[in-house]
Amino acid sequence: MIAFEGIYENLTFIILETVEQIESTREYIRNPDAHRYKQLIDRDSYVDNLKTTIENLCYEQLIQINTSLSKNETNLIRAIQIVGVNLERIADDCISIVKQTDHLDAIDVLYQFEYDEIFCRILGGIRHITSVLESRKLNDALAICKIEDEVDSYYKKNLTRILKRLESGESVRNLVTVLFIYRHLEKMGDSLLNIGEALIVGIVGEKMRISQIESLKRNLATMHEKKTNNLTDLEFRSFWGTRSGCRISRVKLNDDSEESPPVKSIFKEGVIQKIRAEKESLEIWHSLFPGLTPRVFSYQENGDAASLLLEFLDGITLDEMVLQLEQEKLAQIFPVLCNTCDHIWEATKKEQLLPLDYVSQLQRRLITVRSVHPEFVRFEQTLGDSYIASSESLIETCRRAESEMSAPFTVRIHGDYNVSNIMVNGESGTVHYIDLYRSRDADYIQDVSVFLVSNFRLPVFDASLRGNINWVIEQFYQFAVAFARKHHDRTFDFRMALALGRSLYTSTRFELNEKLSKEMFLRAHYLYDRVAKFVNSGAPPRDFKLPESVLYY
Repeated sequence: MIAFEGIYENLTFIILETVEQIESTREYIRNPDAHRYKQLIDRDSYVDNLKTTIENLCYEQLIQINTSLSKNETNLIRAIQIVGVNLERIADDCISIVKQTDHLDAIDVLYQFEYDEIFCRILGGIRHITSVLESRKLNDALAICKIEDEVDSYYKKNLTRILKRLESGESVRNLVTVLFIYRHLEKMGDSLLNIGEALIVGIVGEKMRISQIESLKRNLATMHEKKTNNLTDLEFRSFWGTRSGCRISRVKLNDDSEESPPVKSIFKEGVIQKIRAEKESLEIWHSLFPGLTPRVFSYQENGDAASLLLEFLDGITLDEMVLQLEQEKLAQIFPVLCNTCDHIWEATKKEQLLPLDYVSQLQRRLITVRSVHPEFVRFEQTLGDSYIASSESLIETCRRAESEMSAPFTVRIHGDYNVSNIMVNGESGTVHYIDLYRSRDADYIQDVSVFLVSNFRLPVFDASLRGNINWVIEQFYQFAVAFARKHHDRTFDFRMALALGRSLYTSTRFELNEKLSKEMFLRAHYLYDRVAKFVNSGAPPRDFKLPESVLYY
């Protein structure tokens, strides 16, 4: 099964030795004697050595320069290393249980609780490890994971019984000791869950919680209107790093049966409020602009979490396109994005005033910004007759100004119009939107500012590539200016300054490059300084002019 010299043999030995430790511990509880106690203690170091040997062999295999490992082989090595660590933890818990029994005045107190059933479950899971590695069946790995739930159930039931007995005040010392023993049994279940999840990594190549696997299975079953159990041929790859806390992965069943999805799918799992909001948003977008966003194949809720199975859209994200294509090719594709935007805004435009909240958004995120960059705060200063307002004072002045203003109309916005959330299909020349849980009717300037700053903060400093980025910024900004003029939006520049300041300042929490993050911080203050001085002059917002140079790096 495993060609890596020494790894499989030592894994087999540590499995056998851990099984022996568990069986010896169980037998010691039944018939305590000094010889078995010493044997258990002495053999603990052997398990430790096996764990260390497995770790060393795994790391040596991974760092060998002349060895070309496939992804599956790398995942298998990762899984075996984690299995070894957790088997050693289980063996350590056996030693702790044996030592705890020394504190019992009467061993038969432990017999009054269902400890033996837990030992049986743990042993069954450990003995199954080798067959899972050989068969690579996902359902078998899940079976090992589920043992932890069974162990937890025994633990909770007996914990309730122990606590009730403690209330009587009898055999307190013995019952507390039994409680400690049960805690170590419960920890064994946790370690077995870690082992099961490691085996999942070895099979599908990604770390997934059992709840995510079960959620994926339910979504696939709903999609095909039948139960889908066999995920052995599942292709699963996480991608598109997300800061929303959601797990996003591409899935596909390599199966010729009718249970295979008709197309590759996207599996998204996370907090129920966000996933539900995205589902509802996608349904609205699909009704308004079919084909612009992924179709929803299936949606599932499970407690505080929810999941979606979405259509997989071919293409690349806009940031990849900007960094890969020459400006001439960008010039051919970029008008499609602007035309798509224009069509959406025109079709969803509503003549209604909308209060602004750009600066309020910034204020809500300041704590997070300063947890990453505690130095990103300006204090009040004077230089001769000149006065420099503090960050808080400046932000508050701008907040008061925006509280007296409204956007003249609303459109349907993306809500997070980041370049990584826009996909372009080069072959069909179409644009798609993804990650839409913040979508709503709002001021179009929200999307414009996020788009511009998401380009600005791309950590690319090559002159040619930076030229592409600045070209995209200029083209989209001019498109937005033309839209504003067409619809007689006379406060466009003023609102844009507030929105850009917000986007620049809050985006620093995602950027650790000192030069780039400081540049965004300073530009945000530059814009808000301009706004504050303009407001204090008493001039009307329609007369404000945005300093366009702030857009380009």
